[in-house]
Amino acid sequence: MFEGDHILDIGNHLVTAACHAGASAAEVYVRYGSSTHITWQHQCISQSSGWENNLALRVWHEDNSLILTTNDFTPARLTELANHACKQLKEHRGVPQRPALRTGASPLVFAATSEAHARVEEKIEAIEALLAAVRSNWPLATTILNASYVEASPWIGLVNSHGFAAVYPTTSCSIWTWLEGDEGHLVTATSSQKFADLNLQAIGRYLNERAAFPQQPLMSAPNGRYQVLLPPIAAAELARTLGTLLTGENVLSTLQPLRQHLNRAIATTAVTLIDDSTLPGGVKSRPIDDEGTATEATTLLEKGVLKTLLHTRQTAEQFGIPANGKATRSNLWAPPHSAPSNIYLQAGDTPLEALRQEIEDGLAVTGILEPGGIQGVAGNFVMLVQGSWVKNGQVIGQVHSVRLSLNIFELLRNIRACGNDLEFSPLLPGAGAPSLLIESMQVG
Repeated sequence: MFEGDHILDIGNHLVTAACHAGASAAEVYVRYGSSTHITWQHQCISQSSGWENNLALRVWHEDNSLILTTNDFTPARLTELANHACKQLKEHRGVPQRPALRTGASPLVFAATSEAHARVEEKIEAIEALLAAVRSNWPLATTILNASYVEASPWIGLVNSHGFAAVYPTTSCSIWTWLEGDEGHLVTATSSQKFADLNLQAIGRYLNERAAFPQQPLMSAPNGRYQVLLPPIAAAELARTLGTLLTGENVLSTLQPLRQHLNRAIATTAVTLIDDSTLPGGVKSRPIDDEGTATEATTLLEKGVLKTLLHTRQTAEQFGIPANGKATRSNLWAPPHSAPSNIYLQAGDTPLEALRQEIEDGLAVTGILEPGGIQGVAGNFVMLVQGSWVKNGQVIGQVHSVRLSLNIFELLRNIRACGNDLEFSPLLPGAGAPSLLIESMQVG
């Protein structure tokens, strides 16, 4: 049977059983498909295949909800699950929350695109060629190079008791490489919807650049506020952080004052932040979100002005606006929450070298040692990096293990210019940015 039809049958069976058992509303979310995992570790290769079949049933009764999960799709087990969920909900009341379900009249079935796929043997050959190229440029007497390739092709299905039903196929390919040895633990990766689009050259280039760095003379970075130039791989950390910050849930709970800044400037005019769930070839592109809302390209910041937030159907209703298709189920056993998809800072017009020439005294970051993110109650964006110290546009030395920090909103007001070199990060699937020249950050 066509897998999409099979998923719709499962969803309809379970929704019907839940309503017969006493649920006032019900929703079924299904992930169903194959996966392949290949690992190169300590010069040995292993390969395994698997099958993902996971399902979450959410039922409502008197505006209280409960979620149960299973990986047993037999009709008897699904009926048992529906009966048990409704019994638990009536006895223990679950979580207060009324349903905000999308309605529909006929199933939405998004067909898989037909394209030539490389054989597993061809993928192994391509990855082993990458590993050989890295080994030829790295002092492997003191390090071990490992790699992992994961490919998954699940169908995603959503069916609810309000007449909505949809199913669509997804594909994802990821390569992770890591080096272990005297130089520490170094990881890099690349992800794409198709194997042919994986940027293997970027992995090799990044590892080779890191191999050359320890051979250069190091200097101590001064402590204080200095100019900082972030390359795309580091600036993407900021884009992803902003995406997790600018959600309806965050503003309704911990960032309520930000609601008063909608349609006001919170960043310099150099900053435009876009979340595009429809981006062609985007790692996190999809036709609908995990609540069934059609996805779209959403501008969160436009020339520094906060235009909107990432929303689920529930948070959008609380703001009195339409949902924008950003609902995501990170865990099957939890309700959907808003989260970024393909999020990126829009490129400017200035080449990277021209941005470097604008540095009077500061750091041009070349690599990330610890990922960036918000830490502490002060809301500081913090990352650990290495790079080149620059004075009057000229490199005067290399610095290693430097801590950068600044309050996230002050950082937005300190972005002086964006480069013309927008790239999506190999380490953060779906996050992208150009180089960013920041007028002042705390160094050390």
